Amino acid sequence: MLQRASLVLDGSRVVFGFGGNYGDCGPYHGWVESVPVTGGRPYRFDVDSGRGEREGAVWMGGAAPIVTKAGDIYVAVGNGSAAPSVLPNGLVLQAGKSQTIYLLRQSHLGGIGGQLQERTGACGNDFGGGAAFSGSTAYLPCDNGLMAVRTDAAEQSLAVAWQTSSGAAGAPILVGGLLFVESGGDLYALRRTNGSVEATYPVGSTASHFPTPSYGDRHVFAVSTDQVHAFVER
Repeated sequence: MLQRASLVLDGSRVVFGFGGNYGDCGPYHGWVESVPVTGGRPYRFDVDSGRGEREGAVWMGGAAPIVTKAGDIYVAVGNGSAAPSVLPNGLVLQAGKSQTIYLLRQSHLGGIGGQLQERTGACGNDFGGGAAFSGSTAYLPCDNGLMAVRTDAAEQSLAVAWQTSSGAAGAPILVGGLLFVESGGDLYALRRTNGSVEATYPVGSTASHFPTPSYGDRHVFAVSTDQVHAFVER
């Protein structure tokens, strides 16, 4: 078993996922764990824990579980998954290594075949890692370039707004109207309206496959193999 998903703080509890090893070797199944920060009883949700069931790893390309304001926890399972995009319009976008984007209802995900809409061949490569969103638009981490996908709750539809050709292909964060993505040894700042490059900053190679910038105290932070880089908001 490996703990490859990121951690998220939900009030006084830390929530994270477990999954299998590279190559899906050995019998295993996934878990979602919720552990009190100060110690105490953990809570656990088992994935595919029945007799004859296996796999169902929770890793999402290194992304963290999604915790909503209502306290619901969303995760994606399996080798080919990125994190779900849980949007404020009641919809969910889910993509992965199949290069298909699924549009789902939060109130009823629908199971296999229950999607509202899907778009196949959307990325041209794998989706992996966490996403960002603003309103009804999600920014998905496609390995061929970050993608903006618009959703419409009334029409129950999705549409690709743009895909950057800049080389920015990692998991994004949204700060002050700009998308920050760490990819190929650089930190990119992209305009969220069209994916064009506002600026790039060299940070060097990273020690993990799915580096994600972070933001706090008016600084954007990015990591390389042995350094943390801080950029001041202007």
